[in-house]
Parts: sequence; C-alpha cells; structure tokens
Amino acid sequence: MRNYGLAVLGLSETIWNQAGQLTLPSGKVILFSGHKEDGAAHTHGVALMLSRKVAKSLVCWEAVSLRIVTAKFATNQKIKVSIIQCCAPTNDAEESKKEEFYSALQDVLDKERRKDITIIMGDFIAKIGSDNTSYQKVMEKAWFGRYE
Repeated sequence: MRNYGLAVLGLSETIWNQAGQLTLPSGKVILFSGHKEDGAAHTHGVALMLSRKVAKSLVCWEAVSLRIVTAKFATNQKIKVSIIQCCAPTNDAEESKKEEFYSALQDVLDKERRKDITIIMGDFIAKIGSDNTSYQKVMEKAWFGRYE
C-alpha cells in the first residue's frame, strides 16, 4: 500500500475464517469476512485493508458472506462512499453457488443510497453468457469477449 500510495486495498482469497476487524501496529485496519462455521476449511475469504487516515472515516462495515465485505466511509460532503470487495465463484462452480453470490451482491447494491458513491471491486471470475436477469446492476451481458 505504501509503495503505490493506496488508501484502500481489496484482498481476495484471504482464507481467514469468521469475520473481524484488526488494527495493525502501523495503524492500518483490516476488515475481513470468511466462513462463519466453526471448523470450516480455510478457503475463500475477502478483506479490505484501510490506511490509518481512511480508517478514521469508517462509518460502518459488514461481513456479508465469505465472498463479500462492505465498508462505508464519511466524506466532507453530505454523501458517503461505499466500497464492496468481492470474490466471485469460478465459472465451474455449482450453479447454486454462483446464483447465491450474485443474489447477495445484488441485495447489497439495492441497499445503497443513490446519491452516495459505490465502488465494487474484487476478483470477478467471469460468468459468461447473455442471461443477466435480476443481476443487471452487477453483470453485463457478454459472451466470448463481445458485449451488448
């Protein structure tokens, strides 16, 4: 983060279980979300690492699932900035897992206020096809490199 001058860094495949907030000796803050079940395998997981300055403007955050974590920040204006860090299931994952992810992401977006700024970032391992029914806000229609 220091080398590139980043204030927020999204992390995917963190493999940490549970959810939590860590403050590092440097003052950076890590917000993480993983499997919630006790004894679950250390797979998947997402996190946001915040600089000390950005962490001071953190209003709230939510560990939505092992693939989605969100954070909301205050600004000098009357708007807020929300960052959503994601790690989508691979294209060969069970269809139910993919549907669960995109449905959860759509639910998160539906809760956002229109006047606020929302940034979605992460590892979106392609879902190829033209059917984006119910997911228009989070998935463009595409197939093999061609967009509609």
